[in-house]
Amino acid sequence: MSKLEDLAYKGNEKVAPLVRQLPWAHHLIILGQSKRPEEREFYVRLAIRERWGKRELERQLRAAAFERAVLGPSKMSPVVAQVHPEALSIFKDSSMVEFLLVEFLDNDTHRVRYPRRPFRREPDLGATSVNYDFADLLARAEEPQ
Repeated sequence: MSKLEDLAYKGNEKVAPLVRQLPWAHHLIILGQSKRPEEREFYVRLAIRERWGKRELERQLRAAAFERAVLGPSKMSPVVAQVHPEALSIFKDSSMVEFLLVEFLDNDTHRVRYPRRPFRREPDLGATSVNYDFADLLARAEEPQ
């Protein structure tokens, strides 16, 4: 792993000691899908702490866990914030919201798909209704694994 430390996490004293605590496959996934050093550190630390397997790590990366947890604080209507101030932390601490699209086809068959990053931006928790373009969601969806 010392080559990995030298190549991938060079100069990052926080992450280098953690490298040996994750399998090689985890590092390949993190390095392949993370753009910034702080994002890599986030996923390395969380994968170790939460004992994520390879599939769970991939799922968290697809769900943009870093962006949701670190970059974008959730929006909330002033009324909800005043009446239920704990609501923001409840939504922020939840693992994620997943959408399941079920497309009903001919002959009583159906196809299940999961949209990849259904929100183009952080959802407005104060909204009472949200409309999505089904064709757009379906185009960004993938088969369950």
